Amino acid sequence: MYLTTKKPAYKDFLTKSPYYKQVPVNATASGPDAGVDTVMTWGNVQALGSISLAVVPNGLHGSDVDGIKKNIVATADAYLDIASKQGYRVPFKPGAQGYPWGSNSFILNNLIVIGLANDLTHDPKYLNGVAGGMDYIMGRNPLDQGFVTGYGERALAYPHHRFWSFQANPKFPKAPPGALSGGPNSGLEDPYVQAAGLHGCPPEKCFVDNIEAWSANEITVNWNAPLVWVTAFLDERGAKAEKNTKVKRTQ
Repeated sequence: MYLTTKKPAYKDFLTKSPYYKQVPVNATASGPDAGVDTVMTWGNVQALGSISLAVVPNGLHGSDVDGIKKNIVATADAYLDIASKQGYRVPFKPGAQGYPWGSNSFILNNLIVIGLANDLTHDPKYLNGVAGGMDYIMGRNPLDQGFVTGYGERALAYPHHRFWSFQANPKFPKAPPGALSGGPNSGLEDPYVQAAGLHGCPPEKCFVDNIEAWSANEITVNWNAPLVWVTAFLDERGAKAEKNTKVKRTQ
């Protein structure tokens, strides 16, 4: 509301908030995902407000905006450090209970922050970090499994969905390209994965591509939203790189 109206009352409220300027490395303070390193979840959205204040012109003091930007970069650095210690260079690591429900969204949300750090600093290490994380989503993972329908050599085929349910009933359509699965989930909450011999699975292997595997293979709008952001970011960077290459060739 402050960004839209610039009203002093909204500014006063947000600057007094305990979440003001925060871009936490770990936004999950309680619940089943407590201790999992992710900047935001559906129930922990303080970072979204901070990001908006950093990228949208507003009436905040310049030092406050600079402080938010520094917090974004610091959090991105923390995720790059995590990625450097993971076998598949993904900016996310298992929590105490392994990989959480919707783990792919945790990864993509973290990639947003890394991408923003590239916007703010133009340091290529952040661009490389985003590309590495997307590689995992697209199939460079222990399962050799893409988690997006319609893309990759081994693309997702049968997400849990009420309408895109061809696997359950051929009268219904297959999922169109671009739908993201929640991905590996150590909780194994549904009967299908429990019967699939996955008990004790390594976190990144707790997955099966089947419409009945709702705890590992459902899709949601708040998981697909960061996929769109990260895809658009990489597409923009790729277009700029291609343009620069063409310019150099003509010189």
